Amino acid sequence: MACEAPDYGQHHPMAPGGRDAANAALEPVFAANPDLKVETRRILGDESLVAVHDHAAMETGEPGYATVDMFRVAGCRIVGMGM
Repeated sequence: MACEAPDYGQHHPMAPGGRDAANAALEPVFAANPDLKVETRRILGDESLVAVHDHAAMETGEPGYATVDMFRVAGCRIVGMGM
C-alpha cells in the first residue's frame, strides 16, 4: 500500500512484520473474499496516533462486525500498526 512507510512496523504478535510481509498476508484474504466490504465509520487522531473504526462484512447481506485499528503515523505515512 502506498500509505505505508518503507520502514512500517507491525506490532501484533500473530502478524508478519514489515510492509511487504503485511501486504502479502492480506492478499489471500482479499482474493478469498471478493465481496468484502469495509466502511470507515470514524477516524480519531492525537498527534502521531490514529484510531480507525470500520464496519466490515465478508459477504453481501451478512451483518458484519466492527473493527478498530490503531496506527502510528509520521510524514503522512503509516509507520506502525497495533500500537
